[in-house]
Amino acid sequence: MKACWNCGQQLPDHAIFCSACGANTYFRAPDGSPVQGPGGTPPVSPFAFASVACGVIAWVIWLLAGALSAAHVYALLPNLLGPAMMTTLGAIVLGHLARHRAKKKRGAERGRGRALAGLLLGYTGLLVPTPLLIALVLIPNLDKLGGKSLVTTGEASVVGSLKTLNIAQQAYASAYEGSFGPSLAALGPGPNEKIDASHAGLISSELAAGKLAAYRLRYRPGRADPQHSNAITHYELVAEPEEAGSGRPSYYTDESGVIRRSTSGPANRDSPPVE
Repeated sequence: MKACWNCGQQLPDHAIFCSACGANTYFRAPDGSPVQGPGGTPPVSPFAFASVACGVIAWVIWLLAGALSAAHVYALLPNLLGPAMMTTLGAIVLGHLARHRAKKKRGAERGRGRALAGLLLGYTGLLVPTPLLIALVLIPNLDKLGGKSLVTTGEASVVGSLKTLNIAQQAYASAYEGSFGPSLAALGPGPNEKIDASHAGLISSELAAGKLAAYRLRYRPGRADPQHSNAITHYELVAEPEEAGSGRPSYYTDESGVIRRSTSGPANRDSPPVE
């Protein structure tokens, strides 16, 4: 017979748990100090291992999301945010479960230290990267998540003006032997409302002057193509914010009619399209 180190209850020598208080006696000396029993040290809780693993995986995903954001590769972010949150929460839940089991079994299962490490990884992963990612990456770059582009109300007029210019260019080419306008002024109104190739009257005088609210409009016509009766068969339109560093995106379009948007420098033909 042996006495329970916790409550003094008399127990058989082979008893592992006290029948009175539930304390583990298999790995405890009579004074209550832990000892190595016949079967070796108590096993580590699998929940503790899982908590640490989830915490590490969560931080790897958070760091990968940050690296992709720094490289302006936003299309993969939606696929990373879900696993990052799931593994972060998993580290927290499993860590609490492992510490509860270790306390309840009173020495028959180890892993409270590992569970604490998993909890720290989980809580820091929940409290640190998430708000930073939302504030620094997701909100400023919602236009690029999933390869889609969102336009604010104030910028919708810029996009609408570019669409108007593209339509005007197509109308000009239909009227003047397949050639796009040599300048924006050629698309605008002329004196006395006279309509000709120099003043086609297709757009307003403001657009013809390159005036957009808080934006400057640059028009670059292509070279005359000798194989097409010296017609201008290519053009580029770029709308850039008048104030550098204002945080406003820039826009690009050409004869394809596709309007593209960029928040990291001037837009070009490789920028993501506005949808």
